[in-house]
Amino acid sequence: NLLKLINDIIDISKIESEQLKIQKTSVNINELLDQVYNRYEELLTISHPGEIELHLEKAIPGSGLTIETDPYRLQQVIANLLNNAIKFTKEGRIEFGYKVENGNLKFFVNDDGVGIPVNMQHLIFKRFGKLEDPDKINLSGTGLGLSISKSLVELLDGDLWFNTKHKAGAEFFFTIPIKETKLKNPLPRESATNTSTQELNLKNKLILIAEDETLNYKLLETLIKRTGAEVLWAKNGLQAVEIYAERDDIDLIFMDIKMPKMNGYEASIKIKNINPNIPIIAQTAFAFANEKVKILESGCDFYLKKPLQKKEIHNVLNKYLNK
Repeated sequence: NLLKLINDIIDISKIESEQLKIQKTSVNINELLDQVYNRYEELLTISHPGEIELHLEKAIPGSGLTIETDPYRLQQVIANLLNNAIKFTKEGRIEFGYKVENGNLKFFVNDDGVGIPVNMQHLIFKRFGKLEDPDKINLSGTGLGLSISKSLVELLDGDLWFNTKHKAGAEFFFTIPIKETKLKNPLPRESATNTSTQELNLKNKLILIAEDETLNYKLLETLIKRTGAEVLWAKNGLQAVEIYAERDDIDLIFMDIKMPKMNGYEASIKIKNINPNIPIIAQTAFAFANEKVKILESGCDFYLKKPLQKKEIHNVLNKYLNK
């Protein structure tokens, strides 16, 4: 994925020049891990149905522990480790979570995958170091994720390491210090007025998803269909415009920005010229500061940043369609 490579290179450059800043805030660890679990459970249901079981283990049950750390970078490290586990696991079980040890949170990601041969282990944290598996598993990736993760953990005042045996899975661990917050309610909880999938009833609604990546489409389609709505799929911006021009029964559009043939900006402008009142929800992984302004200027009504969160999708559907 070109965008992933670009973002990884930007992170590496910032780390090397000591320009990457950690932005600590109050984080409820259990809530953060629940969000990660829900996202990957959905992805595995679509990409590896019945093949990989995902399990989350929390050392402190219930509301858990709230600490001072950088939630974005913490999620980035966990996501990199989970992505690697999924990449190297054809079938079996992946476990992740945390324990409390010696004043630290000790996070872990374990898998039943191919493991790491002894002669390749020295490459694991090197930039562009990639394991080539003899069983020819599809191992797409930038080769930067683990190097970035190790640097991020160190910036969070922790350490990252692994245990593995070839053909017997891998275990990755990292620690961050426990610095409890003094705030009683550090993270805003989902409002009671927010609507869950089960509460939304969008029967007789038709939603167009413009998305060129099959996995991203399938994830969004799965969430939307739980509401009873019907879904159409456009695989590029040009097709989205053509589909919309031929129909007058589409109620809402999810518009990816980076697509072939015609990007989401152009497609949104053309569709809004046909019907200025059709709600268009932009979805993008772009991380540049001016992106939101450019999206809204193209006529989109709202902006969601990838990876999409179930709560955000539900709230958008509720706002624009549940009337």
